[in-house]
Amino acid sequence: MRYSTLRNKRACALSAVESLFSCAEILGMSADEITSAYSKILSDYKDIPRWAKEYLQGVFDTRWKDLYRTKLVFGGYYKGVFYSTHSSRPDYYAKHGIEPVQWAENARSGLIKINHYWITTRKPMPFGKES
Repeated sequence: MRYSTLRNKRACALSAVESLFSCAEILGMSADEITSAYSKILSDYKDIPRWAKEYLQGVFDTRWKDLYRTKLVFGGYYKGVFYSTHSSRPDYYAKHGIEPVQWAENARSGLIKINHYWITTRKPMPFGKES
């Protein structure tokens, strides 16, 4: 296969990965849905060479880490209101009078559904059978 054809296929696969992460945020996809969609992209482009697959994996890994840095927040709902565990955020639980011990006890008992949530939709991003 010609090098230019391989580069075009890699570009298409890269575009698919970028589109996946854009859609994931808009739709509030779970981690399992994202990884499943990525596996589908890899199977659609199974004929690209190893260097292109490694490049694609690097882009995927970078975008995945970026989700946790910029698009997700760790926290939970307590009495119907969302609170985060990040002290720099306005929805930080301690800024609303919830003591750390109270937060931990309620989280342990299941009253607070602790998870990573999409910042824009407050929809959880669960792993495994929760999704």
